[in-house]
Amino acid sequence: MSAPRFALGLVGLGTMGGALAERLLEQEFALVACSYDEPERARFARRHGFERTVSDAAALARELSAPRVVLIMVTAGSAVDRVIADLQPHLLPGDVIIDGGNAHFRDTARRADALRSAGIGFIGAGISGGESGARHGAALMIGATPDEFERCRPVFDALAARVRGRPCVSHVGPAPAGHFVKTVHNGIEYALMQVIADIWRTLQDTLGRDRETQRALFARWAAGPGAGYLVSITRDILGVNDDLGRGHLLDQVRDRAGQKGTGRWAMEAALELAVPMPLLAAALTERMISASPFRRPPEPDLPVSAFGNTSLLQERGVASEDLARVESRSAADCSDDMLERALVGASAISFAQGFELIAAARAAWGWTIDPADLARTWQGGCIIRADLLRAFEELSEDHPGAVRLVEIALGAQTADALPALRSVVVTNLRAGVGVPALAAAVAWLDSATAPRLGTALIQAQRDAFGAHGFERRDRDGAFHHAWLHGAGD
Repeated sequence: MSAPRFALGLVGLGTMGGALAERLLEQEFALVACSYDEPERARFARRHGFERTVSDAAALARELSAPRVVLIMVTAGSAVDRVIADLQPHLLPGDVIIDGGNAHFRDTARRADALRSAGIGFIGAGISGGESGARHGAALMIGATPDEFERCRPVFDALAARVRGRPCVSHVGPAPAGHFVKTVHNGIEYALMQVIADIWRTLQDTLGRDRETQRALFARWAAGPGAGYLVSITRDILGVNDDLGRGHLLDQVRDRAGQKGTGRWAMEAALELAVPMPLLAAALTERMISASPFRRPPEPDLPVSAFGNTSLLQERGVASEDLARVESRSAADCSDDMLERALVGASAISFAQGFELIAAARAAWGWTIDPADLARTWQGGCIIRADLLRAFEELSEDHPGAVRLVEIALGAQTADALPALRSVVVTNLRAGVGVPALAAAVAWLDSATAPRLGTALIQAQRDAFGAHGFERRDRDGAFHHAWLHGAGD
């Protein structure tokens, strides 16, 4: 006799929910699908010849035998609370709800606490991979009790991509930890995307490389040490022509980059835990600038390169003595090799800062996040998958912060990354082209490796105007000085 199929309810048949449902059906789960939207429900049933669809939570609960497992795939926020409120009266102790959306981790903690009092389990499941990952295998970051995780593991393994024969699933702690780690994942994603955008803008706006050359370089980099999903899709995007016959489609894309809030949540967590994440801050700032209607000139009909455009350079405030240097496109200043090393270096720093935030959360909240296991999970299915993550598998909890992590990630290339980053940033500065993530990487790495920072003066200022005190380098204790007493005008 064959084993009974795993019975599972799924609420939400939108882009992600529908793709996950397809994958679960393909793997022969006994699925009951629920959507509050009749056209959405009808489209799914018609497309898959699937009859076990219901319109409300009560019907879903009736279709499943206890102990039930229900996966929620609806928009984060009030929609999740509504589904839980609809489900809870029809659930029994021992039933489990899985939230697979992009919830704020503190909302997940609140929901888990409320349901626990009724004996109902609640799992925070961070799922990365977009529609393609949902359909063909994603990376999953699971927050659950050990018992809940093992009970629902067949679902997670079925939805996961596989790398070297292992499902891309990490159990990262209690319910809120799953969504917290997914939030950090998205923060890293923001930073990586801005790094790539900075490299592309260097090619496009500063060096004047044509689109075919840009695509060829990203194709080369997609097979090199900076290889990863985001670099690969950039290569593909650069080769897409406009169906309306206006050249390359990218040239017609407005430069207003949207966001759904997870990057901001990651930044808020970094501020709360006192973890510097300047590349994420730079990425968020650039998106906000792109969406702001103020202080920006209208976009040109076609991209305008600084290369060979003396009037544009002068408008940008480029000094006359720098014009020849900008226009020369000196290989020594900004070669293709240096661009690749800058890409790899800034990407490694993006990962390192994310892992440092995870380590801080683990220490502050007592979660059992294994960074090496997480690095393995992120190598498949998810948006930030990249070859650099293989180096992060070597992490252990005694690694002392992000500077060490960068050394691990880059190995012998560490010494090359900073000069390359600095050269690329300086070339863009001379051209009046902003590359905020690359500049943030240089500033962070310079400060993180400096023997002494300008913050000594800041602490003296704080003591001078607010009597906040200071520590001395030459002896222990807390000190205060009347800095302004008797000071000259």
